[in-house]
Formats: sequence, C-alpha cells, structure tokens
Amino acid sequence: IPTRVAIVLFKTMHTASQAAQTQIWYEPGEFIVKRAPEPAAINWPKLKVSRKLDLPVKMIVSFVIILICVFWGAISVAISALGNLSALSQVNGFSWLEPVLSWPNWLVGLIEGFLPPLLLMVLSKLAPVIFRVLLIQCRYPWLISVEIAVRNYYYFFLFLTSFVFILVSGSILSQLQTLIDNPTATLDILASSIPAQALFFMNLVLQSSFIGFPLLHSQLPRVFLRLLLWLFTWPKTERQLRKLDLGPGHFFLYFKFYALSMLTSLIAIVYSSITPLINLFAAVYFLIAYWVCKYAIAYTHHVPYRAGGLMYRGCFWGLMINLFFKQLCMIGLFSVFKAPAQAALEAIFLLSSIFLAILVHRRFSRLSSQGALMSVFDSYGATIGKEDEIAPRFLDAYTYPGLVPIKDPQNLSGVSDEQIAELGLERFMLPRATDVEDQHDAMAKAQ
Repeated sequence: IPTRVAIVLFKTMHTASQAAQTQIWYEPGEFIVKRAPEPAAINWPKLKVSRKLDLPVKMIVSFVIILICVFWGAISVAISALGNLSALSQVNGFSWLEPVLSWPNWLVGLIEGFLPPLLLMVLSKLAPVIFRVLLIQCRYPWLISVEIAVRNYYYFFLFLTSFVFILVSGSILSQLQTLIDNPTATLDILASSIPAQALFFMNLVLQSSFIGFPLLHSQLPRVFLRLLLWLFTWPKTERQLRKLDLGPGHFFLYFKFYALSMLTSLIAIVYSSITPLINLFAAVYFLIAYWVCKYAIAYTHHVPYRAGGLMYRGCFWGLMINLFFKQLCMIGLFSVFKAPAQAALEAIFLLSSIFLAILVHRRFSRLSSQGALMSVFDSYGATIGKEDEIAPRFLDAYTYPGLVPIKDPQNLSGVSDEQIAELGLERFMLPRATDVEDQHDAMAKAQ
C-alpha cells in the first residue's frame, strides 16, 4: 500500500517506549514517531491517501465549516431576537410585535426566557453530525484523530454561535433603540448591557443539565432513531439486525460532550466575576454530566476503542483559551469604564496565564502521552522478562484487513443446517474450508 504511515511492532514494551521518545532521523520533522492506537482505531482506507491530496481536502472542509458557522450566526441572531421581544417592540420598525406582548405574562416569559436557549441547544446538536461527515473525508490515519478534529471544530462552532454571536447580538438588540438614538455611545452601551446576558446563559446551562442529560439517560433519542431506521430499512436477517443495533446512538460521542463541557466552562469562567451565581449552575451541570456519562459509558453505550488520554491536551488548551478570553473581556470592560489600573492589572494576569499554559505544555505534554523516559531506563532491569514482551496476537491485530485470509463462511441466511439438509439445498452451499488452499479448491469445485 503506498502510504507515508507505517506501524512497527516491537518485541518488548520498553523498546517501544524508548523508540517513541527518540529522534530516529537526523532531521527532527522528517521522521515523526507516535504510539500506535488500538487496532480498532486505525482508519485503514485513509492510509493510502497522499499528502498532496490531503491538504486541499482539509482546506475545503475548513472553508465549508466556516461557512456553516457564518450561516448559523443568522440563526443565533434570530434566537437572540426571540429573547428580546420587549426591547424590539419599542423600535419603530418592530412595532408589530406589540400584540405579542399583550399575551399572558407566563406565555411571554416562556417565549422570551425558556424557548431561545432550548432552540439553541437543540439546533446545535446537528453540527457535530455534519462536521464528522466532512472530516472523515480527510487523511486521518487514526480514528481518534477524527474525533479530536470534530471536537475542536465543534467547540469553535459553539464558541461563535452559542456564545459570541449570542453575547453581541443580545447586547445590541436589548439596547437597539438607545443605539439608534445615540450611536456615538455604542461602546458604553454595549459594555453596560453585556453583563445582562448572563440570564440567557444561565438558562442555557440549566436546560443542558436538566433536559439534555436526562434525555441521554432515558435513551429516548436512541430508541427513536432505531425505530426510524427500522421503518426505513426493514431488517430481516440476523446480520441486518446486528447492523441496525450498531447504528446511530450506539457509540458514546466523546467529542460532543467534551465540546459542550468546554462551552459550559467558558460561560462559567467569563461570568464568574460578573455573576458569581453562574458558578453554582456550572457545578450542577458537571455533577449531572459526570454521573450520566459514566453510567452511559459503563452500561448503555459502546466504546469501540480507547484513546489513551489523547483528548486531554486539547481540553487543557480549551480551558486556557477560555481563561484568556475572559481576561481579554475584563480588560475591555475596564478600559471602557475608564479604569486603567484594573485593566493593567488584568493584563498582567493575562500574560501570567499565557506563560503558565506554555510552561505546563512544555513540561507535561510529552509526559502525559509517552511517560517519563528516565523511569523507563530505571525500571528496565527490574521489569524485563516475559511480562515485558508484547503478545504475538498483536501482530495479527495490526495486519491490514485486505491481507487477512477470508474466514470460514458463516450461514447468515436465517435457514438452519437441519432445514438445508431437509430441503436438499446442500449442493447450493459453498463447502467449508480450513485454510486458504482448501478455500481455493472449494471454489473450483463449486464452479
């Protein structure tokens, strides 16, 4: 197979650990060595994709995802407008909204307070499905790389559509008439209205906690999808039923819950100084998320392979970027409100946070993925032996599926062997073989 990726199987674990942390070639960037994922996590069809073809595909996919984010921005603005009907009705061009405000107070409150976060939460669930369909076309040799890419793009999508667009559009729409009357004071008006958007984000966190995760725990979306697929495909054989059971909703989507948790941490970190109560809601969210996700992973969902903690580094940088964004927002607010001393102090905190993130990355990034090289050498004499050797079965597990001999044919027709013998259908059945040569002989006899 023409590919730039190779999987090397070592005899001992110590040798593999040393090779993973050693510069193999005299040019550091020419020969990159990484730990191989589990056999089930290898994206075999993408190993043969050339690097020249991979770059244009990734650029096209990134461009399409950016277009989706821009398009979704209009949806976010419309959802934000739904939560500011009272303010919009005071604008001359939106006077037709006044009859809506004459409805019962509970109904207006439901439309303005409960419905917008719910719509935003439901519609944003479609984005990771689209992103995964796009990113699976790129040259990612490992499936975990696809999951990491989907998580990163999905968090970028949530950061823009569920936070930045909502924050800016909500601040503008809530003070639209004032901005029209006094456009020169735009920055002051926006700075004073941004803290008021905390109520929207608190509703979003609460609905994610008490609606999103209970739905995941109840398995209702998964049952609905399975019923829908069953109606469309109408499975009859055992193989078709097994394929249906492994359909949508069967695997635990780590990338989705990582991105949603990073969005919740962003909301909590940004508004922690302005509205401290939001920290309590975020704590409730993570408590429910931990319990529901742990139960789903252990009992109701399937995990096809283990990532070995490869997503932790991206989550760390996501949290640090959230902290950087919060400090930048505080610098901007202090600058607008003519507080240079507080803005300068926050700038010092921002530089300290950046330095700390870089320091932690340099000290622990390689250790978290490869382990300490010195501990490998120190323990070499103490642990060398049979327990250090890699099992030979991994050699078969890492063999390209196209080179594996076909196994003995299985009867998946739904007709038992007794019924086949009773109806005299043995002459139509392919004789079972024990090895490749017997299979060739059986095929010749059948022909």
